[in-house]
Amino acid sequence: MRTDLAFESPLPYVYNTNVVQYIETLKSYLDLDWDVMIASHDPPLHDKTLLEKNIKYLTDLQSWKIDIASLTEGELHQHINNIKYLEDNINDSQLTKEARQHFDDMKKVEHH
Repeated sequence: MRTDLAFESPLPYVYNTNVVQYIETLKSYLDLDWDVMIASHDPPLHDKTLLEKNIKYLTDLQSWKIDIASLTEGELHQHINNIKYLEDNINDSQLTKEARQHFDDMKKVEHH
């Protein structure tokens, strides 16, 4: 289990291009028996709500189906940071049409 992949609010920081592994690691945390979990930049967690929210975000990110309109200002800011990282670190040959479109859409959002 990787422990360098964090879950946090409002959205996880994506500083790893292997989003599939990130999701699997977070899902493995759901299988653990815990009463309190310490997240990277959040108060101690007493339930799995944040963890589940992070998994959903990463799953949506993996498929490039993020509903931008539903993001709060803080979530949108973090999502833009994640997109910048991914755009800079994913080989162009690995980008799907959906990924390219999402990158373009986020540039428009960022400049408004």
